[in-house]
Amino acid sequence: MLLKTESVAQLLRALSELSPREQALVRGRYFEGRSLDAVAQELGLSKSWASRLHSIALRKLRAVLEAT
Repeated sequence: MLLKTESVAQLLRALSELSPREQALVRGRYFEGRSLDAVAQELGLSKSWASRLHSIALRKLRAVLEAT
């Protein structure tokens, strides 16, 4: 349980490294369970741009988490 709590805390800290738009995409997709299309539409992004931004956000998260 302690490891899970620590992992969640690390993930939340890593999310703060993302831009607000990247955060909204990640939170909408993974924390709220919405489709990428739905989150993109809410943010006024095309499906293509949202997909690219999503990939960028995941790379940033991976880099931050690997550095800790």
